[in-house]
Amino acid sequence: MTERMPAPAPRSAIAPEFAALYREQFGFVWRMLLHFGVPNPALEDAAQEVFIVVHRRWSSWAAGVSARSWLYGIVRRVAADWRRSQHRHARKLEALPRPSGGHDVEAEVAERELLDALEQALAELDEPTRTVYVLAEIEGLSAPEIVEL
Repeated sequence: MTERMPAPAPRSAIAPEFAALYREQFGFVWRMLLHFGVPNPALEDAAQEVFIVVHRRWSSWAAGVSARSWLYGIVRRVAADWRRSQHRHARKLEALPRPSGGHDVEAEVAERELLDALEQALAELDEPTRTVYVLAEIEGLSAPEIVEL
């Protein structure tokens, strides 16, 4: 017996009207999200959220209310939710304990850059000179110890 694929879900009766509203008002929604402080990296997700709410609440759109007025209210709430979530996220990050041991990333990067420069300088030396430098400066051997080696 072969399995049958489930029948596709019926298209929503609002699909053509919703698509038209989306095309006509997407730019307005995008600009209003910017106006309410949603930064560029989050705009796409916020605009999607607005239209998800529009689709979910399509039947609550009151006759006589302009599309822009209705969308403006939804955009305002979505942007406010986004700002609240960002503030919660920032508070959670601030509450995290600081790494112990004085882990200073900038100092580590500067040290790594110095080590890279030293490695480059050592690579430019001839073998005997490099050997003497490494034994004296890095290994801490005295001149008599180096001569002996």
